[in-house]
Amino acid sequence: MKKQIISIISLLAVALFSCGGETQIYIDNLNINVETPAVVVDVDTVPIAEQIVKEWYPDGDYEGYSDSPLSYSCSFDPGCEGCYSAKTFNCYPLEEGGYLVITASVFAGPGCAGDYSYSTWTYKDGVLDTITGILPSPELELLLNSEKVDPYKAEIADFKEMYDKAPEYYQYFHFDPPQSLNVELYPYDCEDTYAGMDETRLKSFNGDITPKYLWDGEKFVKE
Repeated sequence: MKKQIISIISLLAVALFSCGGETQIYIDNLNINVETPAVVVDVDTVPIAEQIVKEWYPDGDYEGYSDSPLSYSCSFDPGCEGCYSAKTFNCYPLEEGGYLVITASVFAGPGCAGDYSYSTWTYKDGVLDTITGILPSPELELLLNSEKVDPYKAEIADFKEMYDKAPEYYQYFHFDPPQSLNVELYPYDCEDTYAGMDETRLKSFNGDITPKYLWDGEKFVKE
């Protein structure tokens, strides 16, 4: 089998992580060893997500589990007490063959609820390449419950400025390959605050509104 070395700079959707007044931006530099598979992948029988994870982390220094051939989750030792680090791989079949691969990463430090970030790739014939601009990015209004926003118009106006400038910082995705995903506002994080709004305010207007997008083999289309 032909082995290829792919050097990738993953921007992981540049997620904000706010804890104790400090803001950090995470950027991963990855070197991935990819081997061309000897057989054609069949989505119904081959656990493709697990296969990709094994190629990504050949040393196997993670704990993994899966309930679908198209999704695989693994957790890692973050090396600090009270911390948590994990990543989920979600695979959506591409119309021309291969898969769109979306990695969802989470890191939680002591006293923090979590920091989420996302990156997107294509995987075909054993080759993993970066791809951008494929995750949906709904307008903030689609993520708000119009029946609950009145008491918080000022806070929402301030938040909208931040959201419009960099929506990827504030979006949280639920993946359901091979068919769909949902989008909601990023949940509150450290010290029960997020973007100047406390947990109570978030719950008051960001609850049941989660736009659904369907995968058509090339892009995500709002249902």
